[in-house]
Amino acid sequence: KAAAAAAKRKKSKKGITSSNSRSSRTNTPQDDQESLPTVEQMPPLQIQQTNPSYMVAAAIIRRTLDKISTPTATLLNGLLNGDTNIVSQTNISSAETTNSDKSPAAFATSATKDDKQQQQQQQQYQLSTSGTADVWTIVYELHRISPPILTTVIGTVANSLEDPDLPKRLRVTKLLGRLFYAPISNIGVQFGPCYREWIRRSQDIEPKVRLAMVKYLVTILTNKGQEPMMAKEASGALVKMMEHDPLVDVRLSAIHQVCDLTYNAATTNTSASSNAHTTTTLSSKALLLQSGASNTSASASTTSTTTNTAWVSARLLQAVGNRVSSKNKTERRDALTGLAQIYFRHYALPKLRAVQNGGDDCDIGVI
Repeated sequence: KAAAAAAKRKKSKKGITSSNSRSSRTNTPQDDQESLPTVEQMPPLQIQQTNPSYMVAAAIIRRTLDKISTPTATLLNGLLNGDTNIVSQTNISSAETTNSDKSPAAFATSATKDDKQQQQQQQQYQLSTSGTADVWTIVYELHRISPPILTTVIGTVANSLEDPDLPKRLRVTKLLGRLFYAPISNIGVQFGPCYREWIRRSQDIEPKVRLAMVKYLVTILTNKGQEPMMAKEASGALVKMMEHDPLVDVRLSAIHQVCDLTYNAATTNTSASSNAHTTTTLSSKALLLQSGASNTSASASTTSTTTNTAWVSARLLQAVGNRVSSKNKTERRDALTGLAQIYFRHYALPKLRAVQNGGDDCDIGVI
């Protein structure tokens, strides 16, 4: 026992000595690089904020709205208007920070990417250049926290929709589009003139702006179907773009997204494993696709609890049908394919389901 205890003490001393020698050695450049503090970056715009500092700031803004709304609006309006007195006293950037090295083809491709990815890339660029959020990001975040604070700011933002500088005009178009289609806001109804001025960007001279408008207009039809004014304005703009836009890429984008909206609205809750039910009502004015939970039969008097309403006007579907006679081969093919899929999902599939429920053992897909 004594020998074992002595061996154990000797081994422990040897371990302590070796650890001390390792800790006393000089740090290599690699170790110094690993020990440097990392720069924390803000989360992307589309991700739900859980930062304690962000939540505290949001709570303070809501509780002190009556006291800070005027000075905050004055600051934002000064930055948006380029007031030198205000710009010189703050580190908030009001300049457009787009990458001017992009080629037109690369920019046109990026304009069709998912808005979430664009916002992440834009924010990473802002953090690497200035280390702080810009006025456009602040306007959007204030809209999420307390929309009334932007009462006098939205008009100032809308004034830049006709700015001759393309990057700024595109940035303002995207910002207002996100504000207008947000489910939690009603800015499009409250600021009708600004919304209609934004709608006119669907006829902008630059294809980049028009491509962005297609996406935001379709999203408004998806999220704002319960607002007839907004939905009709957006639908009318899409009709004009599909029928009269000089660029085939813009027309194809409108055809694809309108067909996807109509088709997916009917297939969102049609799985056999759920109790979801989809009803389709077609009138001479509009095709209103309502997706909601219901346990009633598929009759004409079916009622459902609507959870998502997408507005697709009959005139909009007719505009898709008119592209069947287009001179462009791709446009004709995509319009035919989209309408055929919509017909199958909205009309043929319910009819065939009744046949299958009657005892036919043939799968609907085969029919």
